[in-house]
Amino acid sequence: SRTVDPSVARRLTSGSFSDDDTMSCVDEVSFPRGMARQYMFVFQDVDDRELDASRFKLEWGEFEDYAVNYDVMLGQGAYGEVYKATHKPTDSECVVKTIKVDKESVLKLKQEIMMLERVKGGPCIVEYMGLVRNPDDDTKLIVFEFVNNPNYKESFRDMTDLDARWYLFRVLKGLDYAHSLGVIHRDIKGGNICYDPITKKLRIIDWGFGVHYVPSRPFTSWPGTRPYKAPELFLHYSYYDYSVDVWAFACLMGSLIFRRTLFRSKDNRHQMELIARALGTASYERYLAKYARPPFKLVAKKYRHLGEPHMGRGGFQVYVSSKTPLANFEALDIINKVLVWDHEKRPTASELIQHAYFDPVRHRDVNSSQ
Repeated sequence: SRTVDPSVARRLTSGSFSDDDTMSCVDEVSFPRGMARQYMFVFQDVDDRELDASRFKLEWGEFEDYAVNYDVMLGQGAYGEVYKATHKPTDSECVVKTIKVDKESVLKLKQEIMMLERVKGGPCIVEYMGLVRNPDDDTKLIVFEFVNNPNYKESFRDMTDLDARWYLFRVLKGLDYAHSLGVIHRDIKGGNICYDPITKKLRIIDWGFGVHYVPSRPFTSWPGTRPYKAPELFLHYSYYDYSVDVWAFACLMGSLIFRRTLFRSKDNRHQMELIARALGTASYERYLAKYARPPFKLVAKKYRHLGEPHMGRGGFQVYVSSKTPLANFEALDIINKVLVWDHEKRPTASELIQHAYFDPVRHRDVNSSQ
């Protein structure tokens, strides 16, 4: 069922939750809303069957249209490798992502293509060009536009202040577009942002963990890359929303402006402890109390105690030094507003786009080919 309590819907659409409330830490224990602050009803009038990846029909292109250069591997991951290729009819560069046979899942492939088709054409979203099958070994390949993409850590080191603002602004534009279509990426990180420092072309890639957001439908998986995962994912909250992408964005921003990973941990428990040192245990205790009741209960038993009780927020100013010239007041303001325990208190991607930090780059055309 997608039925929403009418009183809750009225509060959401009337804007009774003030900006001050949504942009601050948890100051009091209140009943959770259990849904996103924005784009919550994208699929309100859509049949559930249209969102079912198992029903999605894969369309195959012609493998002969592509010349794959297996000598030029551009990347490697758990599910396959990425190679440079040429689209022969247009003589244009592209890339193919192979799918390892031992990792192959028809449902997972359908899910990824379904997400790529949904967000196709959006600003700063990688262009999906098709799906082909190599007849020699039946290897499946997903074809994308080519983006020259040096290691993001190297790109971060060379960025000017304006480069950083433009890079982050465009990531937010891509996220807001996906969110407006009801899609959560669920794995935003530096490695999933293709960026050419010469042309400034930027694309959000790897939509394999992408998923549709329906408020009343509980999630049963909590994927992502540990240093970028929001706390509610570790706590197996079933009704998480777009705010997990916004949290990951702030972690990405932190790695850029501080030139270090904000939360570099050895395991999930350690990750939550590092988050608690920065965000405080006092607000964590209120957060747990807020979600201690069904149907939005957190699975928090093994993360009940994360440090000294009633500890205040430490913040991220400790990372600022003469070696972090990009860490200005406005950048810190964004990170401090996003990285809070309660996902209902985080600003949305569209709200962050309006932040003063992006004023110097707002006039640029984010919808250009770059």
